Amino acid sequence: MNVSDAGLQFIMEWEGTRNTPYDDGGPGIGNCTVGVGHLLAYRPCTPDELAQNYTDAQVMELLREDVARFESYVNSHANLALNQNQYDALVDFCFNCGGGYPRVWDAVNNGGDVADVLAVTAVMPQWAHDALVRRRKAEGVLYNTPVEEEAMTADEKAQVDALAALVWNHGLQINEFGKAFFPLAMAFYTNQQVDVEQQARIQKLETELNDLSVLKP
Repeated sequence: MNVSDAGLQFIMEWEGTRNTPYDDGGPGIGNCTVGVGHLLAYRPCTPDELAQNYTDAQVMELLREDVARFESYVNSHANLALNQNQYDALVDFCFNCGGGYPRVWDAVNNGGDVADVLAVTAVMPQWAHDALVRRRKAEGVLYNTPVEEEAMTADEKAQVDALAALVWNHGLQINEFGKAFFPLAMAFYTNQQVDVEQQARIQKLETELNDLSVLKP
């Protein structure tokens, strides 16, 4: 499973984003960083790096790369099926604080109140306490938000339409079979001579109706 675009936006809203490189400890201090905390180098940015500008698409691609290891963490620690909102909330939690909190996974895997556990987990250091509490509560709200039924993609709709057309065509064949079979049955029961053309037609329809393998999954 992977984080959704909405999940990435959720992360970006909390982390903030910058399209130009910067030193994460202040000018000339710390590591060269860009986007949503993406590390470019374990040193301050060079003048050339500071002059660069990353597009929104590039920033998003870097975030997807950075999020991948947290997706793997959630995938390996959640032992039950998650809906997309639950998954996105847990990926955000791991992205923010690493995810190594057994009580969170115990709640996830054993039917605990995940939102309540998140609300009191990883809310330090004290200088960031208020922001972290708000973030944990937001993750809890997202975790408990039902997922709306997703619309079909164009490819999925095309597949459904093709199958519907196939079923409809076979329905027409069955109808034709009935039309051909009824006179044949009446002729049999009334000892009338069976029309040779009619017999050939019903045999052809029988063959077509028996070949329904295309409808099997």
